[in-house]
Formats: sequence, structure tokens, C-alpha cells
Amino acid sequence: MARNLVLLYENFADAATFSGGAWRPSMDLSRLATPYLAELARSTGVSASQTQFVATLSAQEVVGGLALGPVNATTGATIRIRAYRESSLTTVLYDSGTLGFPGAIEQSLSLEWEDNAFWTGVVRGADDLMKGITFFHIPPELIGARYWRFEINDVLNPAGFIEIGRLFIGRAWSPDMNYAPDDNGLSFEYLTDEEEGRGGTKFFNPRAVRRVFSFGFPYLRDTAFRDVFRIATRAGRHNQVVVVPSPDDLDGYQREAMIGTIRQAPSLRRLSSPAISTSFVVEESL
Repeated sequence: MARNLVLLYENFADAATFSGGAWRPSMDLSRLATPYLAELARSTGVSASQTQFVATLSAQEVVGGLALGPVNATTGATIRIRAYRESSLTTVLYDSGTLGFPGAIEQSLSLEWEDNAFWTGVVRGADDLMKGITFFHIPPELIGARYWRFEINDVLNPAGFIEIGRLFIGRAWSPDMNYAPDDNGLSFEYLTDEEEGRGGTKFFNPRAVRRVFSFGFPYLRDTAFRDVFRIATRAGRHNQVVVVPSPDDLDGYQREAMIGTIRQAPSLRRLSSPAISTSFVVEESL
């Protein structure tokens, strides 16, 4: 059965300390704990020993999901995440196994038969060329751990280094009923500057496209009241969240899932007991 939408909040990585790998002093791993995705941590090379790191949380926390990005990973890059309770990193509490970053072989049926790669497929990169790739991971169960090890393998990266903008390790809320099919929408805001000359010619300064995702739940069990209340008060307007509308769509989740902030505070509406309804609007962080 496909999993419902997952919303991550209360980022424990904000208070984490980082170690391991080889990262430039002026672009070290502390940048992963800032909300500014353009503040990048950069490795000194692309060997596996240089691009791995450990995030130590301030305490053992119950983690429901993770996000890492944007990352300048190539479509052949892999990542492995392991969680531990003790600093010696001996007893593994969770092991994601080796996972690929978004971007893989395009299915032939999505290509025209005249295309050169119709029979063999073609390596696909990110659809939004102005942004890097963001990796999202929702473990099958909650993980109580303090030490998190990330191993990125992208030795053929032509840049000669790995760059990462943000790390999110947080609590997860996934309601027992999914968002309504008629009360959601992924919209886009063009941030490009535009000027028009006296002759009518338009000049553009290309900037990023911001995604905005609206989603509502017309009927939830009353037990969701506490979860939505915690999200609204702990995230506020400024603390980042992560929304993953389709956790099991590993081929397409990159287009929908995002690190962002809550633009419109969720309201909690009481229905006939024991039911509530609520809705969210999340805007992408750039």
C-alpha cells in the first residue's frame, strides 16, 4: 500500500555537530545547519573517505525522515545512511543500504522512437537546471538515535568535489488519511526580474522558480489535533519543514518534495467528534 504524505518538522540537525570526511575550512559542514540553501559545504575531493560525515545530534531523538540537499550529485551517485546510539559507531540501529540519488535511466516508453536512446534509455538529470538534486529518505519506522553517518559515493563527479546546502533530520507526521484529491495543488512562482524597454522589448534577469504546495485534509481523526498543533507551533513561519507528497514515488518525488517553510498557518477545524480538518501551504526554500 502506498504511503500517505509525510511532513517533517523540528530539524534536529540545526543543533548538531559534524565530523568526518574532508571539507574546506571556509565551506565546512557547519553550513548544513543553516537554513540558507545557498550556503554550501564543499568537500576537498570526491573519494569516499572525503565525502562522508557524521552528524551528532544534541541528544537521542526519534527521527522520522531525512533530507539532504541541494547536492551537486551526478545521476550515478549513491548514498548510504546509518544510525547509531553510541559515539563509537559500533551498534547499527538503522541502515538504509546503498541508495541512488534522484535521476536515473529514462524509461523508453517516455521517449520518441526516433530518439537515439529509445532502445537503451538515457541518463536523466534534474528537471530544474537552476537547482541541485535533493535527497529525501523516509525510513519504514521511527529511529531513536543520536549519531547519523552519511556516506556519499560520487567519485566520477566532474566538479571534483561534493557540495551540500542543507541537512534535515526531523520528526515526521504522516496522517492516517491522505490529502484530498480536490484540495491540493503544486504551483510555481517565477522570480525572474523583468524590464520593458521604451520600444516594448522585454529584458529578463533569470532567477529560480519557487514551488508552492497546497494540501488539505477534510477529515482526520481527532488524534491528529496534537500533531498539527505541534507542527504549527514548533515550525512557525520561519522554521523549515520538509513535505514529501508521494514517499513511494522514487522516480518522481524530486519534482514534488521540497524543503520549505509554512506560508499559511494551518487551521484546526472541529467537525463532529472525533474528527477534525486542516490545510497547509508550504513554499520552497531557495
